[in-house]
Amino acid sequence: RNKEERGEMAGVHDSDKTKLHQSPPSSSSSSPPQLSKHEQQQHDSCSRIISDAIDNHPRVNMMMDAMAKAGCPVDMSFIKCEQCTSPSFGQFSVKHGVILCENYPVDKKVTQDTIVHELIHAYDTCRSHFDSSNCVHMACTEIRAAKLSGDCKFSRELARGKPGFIHHLPDCVERRARVSISMNSHCKEKAAYYVQKAWKECYNDHSPFSNIPY
Repeated sequence: RNKEERGEMAGVHDSDKTKLHQSPPSSSSSSPPQLSKHEQQQHDSCSRIISDAIDNHPRVNMMMDAMAKAGCPVDMSFIKCEQCTSPSFGQFSVKHGVILCENYPVDKKVTQDTIVHELIHAYDTCRSHFDSSNCVHMACTEIRAAKLSGDCKFSRELARGKPGFIHHLPDCVERRARVSISMNSHCKEKAAYYVQKAWKECYNDHSPFSNIPY
């Protein structure tokens, strides 16, 4: 897949219906696989970005604070770097937390935005009666993550070759939410419908931010 297609996949997360654990379990009880030199370099670079984001990135800090206030405190271990089998910048699951795909490397700012994106999914799972089998719920969190994470910054859209000036933000949010929903086998047949069904309430919900945070 090309970079644009992979970029549209940044919000993938699983369909585990279990409430988010306050202390997420480790993703595996077995020893991690031996990494090649190149893979180790990818892992170390990704891990440094996580550490820097937690120490210095205001939106990452605000999301982690919001998680704690919502009753789901998380720490650095909640965000991990792993080799992913499908093209994606990052993923979220209730069981494993936030996973950054270290084998699909992007620049530091995109990785930081991906962390925010996935933490929004985690926050939405924590704060509400979220049902991942409900395609409207799924559309809602994808809309919010696309809008609030920085995925749809004007500069990012320009780099994708989509230089809309007037409606670039809603157009980008709708497109990226629809692509993410289309990847869910349960929701893909009516992805555009579910996004529109959730649009009014979720596009205007900036929680835990007071407005668009970038």
